Amino acid sequence: MKYGQTVATVVASALFSACLTFSAVGAEDDGVASNSDSPLTSLDVAMAEEEGDYVYEDVGEIDYDEGCNLPWLTGRFGMLYMTRESPDNVPIVLDNNGAGPVAFSASDFDMDWEPGLEAALILNSPRFWCPVEFRYMWINPWEDLHSASGLTNPVFATNPNIPVGNTMDYAYYTTEFQSFEINFRRTLWGCCTTLLAGFRYVSLDEDLDFGFGADQFWWSVDNDLFGFQLGIEHILYDNGRNFALEGFIKAGVYANDSKVMAMVPGNQQPWVDDDHVAFLGEMGLVAVYDFNNVWSVRCGYQALWLDGVLNSANQVSVTDNLAQTAAFDYTTTFFHGGLLQLERRF
Repeated sequence: MKYGQTVATVVASALFSACLTFSAVGAEDDGVASNSDSPLTSLDVAMAEEEGDYVYEDVGEIDYDEGCNLPWLTGRFGMLYMTRESPDNVPIVLDNNGAGPVAFSASDFDMDWEPGLEAALILNSPRFWCPVEFRYMWINPWEDLHSASGLTNPVFATNPNIPVGNTMDYAYYTTEFQSFEINFRRTLWGCCTTLLAGFRYVSLDEDLDFGFGADQFWWSVDNDLFGFQLGIEHILYDNGRNFALEGFIKAGVYANDSKVMAMVPGNQQPWVDDDHVAFLGEMGLVAVYDFNNVWSVRCGYQALWLDGVLNSANQVSVTDNLAQTAAFDYTTTFFHGGLLQLERRF
């Protein structure tokens, strides 16, 4: 945990430096920080409309960059519909006293699509030291349930193997995910590109539970990721009226404050903590349609890639069921799916 606290301190300092840097870049690029002292006049609006420009009228525009009028507050709220890729192909139950074939593997779990929520708030007010974005994601837990019968002298693939009955009553896997981030923003080059730098927290928790008659097996892992990320948003296409296509990408290095707990027949291993370096990458493509100057709908597809995290299924083969110890087998987890949001500008 001390490792995570150290990283948090470093991240806070980095965010402070990033905001100063963004402010300096904006000043050099624009020569002006805000037009709040010089609001748009009716002549400005008329001239812009005559030239075919799209102006956010009467919503408190802030000109952080030349030719870019940003609303002082933007709110987004919507639904996610995402899936988690199946776990690695790790053998869990072996037939014929461990000689094979594999009777059940972690890749047999097929995580379905689940709904989720995403909310974001972007503050461009000159009252704030630096334009800032708050974003939260939550996905309904992914679950999958299996059973099997007619196995031949099966064993559970721990170390050493444990003989079990010929019927697997249940195999139950769950994954929970949520994320919160704070990003400082700087819009450049005619409002087409926005640079991001910020802090992100990700929680990824999993449980794996098996039942063979009176014998029960259970693995639980928690991943708490704290880290600094950089990103970029770019308008790929804009028809100049009410439709645009946006793309974004983010990446960061994280401190993973992880822990694992295992229970096998005759032995329950306590929670054990570990610190590990992790990576998170996110990218997406979003279509934006403006109903008017203040309301828009956003529809797109996004993907998340986590590396250096614990999955419950990967802990099976490294579990020593004769000792009160736990091993850590880090791996990669991939999520992807669609989003549908409403946007309101103020």
